[in-house]
Amino acid sequence: MGGGDAAIEAKISSLSVASRAFATEVGLSRTKVERVQFRWNDPDEVKHVPTGAWFRATPGYPEVMQHNWGKAGDVLVTDEDFDRGDVWAIAALLLVERLRK
Repeated sequence: MGGGDAAIEAKISSLSVASRAFATEVGLSRTKVERVQFRWNDPDEVKHVPTGAWFRATPGYPEVMQHNWGKAGDVLVTDEDFDRGDVWAIAALLLVERLRK
């Protein structure tokens, strides 16, 4: 990873900490979003498996261009609650890493 990727990782970390802190403050328990929860549907589309949320970029432009939240932000039947911002941040990082190659 290049220097810019370290900055992205730091931002994701701060978003995750902030989301969990807010959730704790208001009495919610957020489920941690992790890279291993994502699968590639296509070379330019990544899916967050627990929520069904997917994110797509255009080759050559590694930003999220299209997305569908699935159940991200909802409490799932498994009692998991994934923050949309955290799901987006990890998906965006994965797309950047893959499409920069």
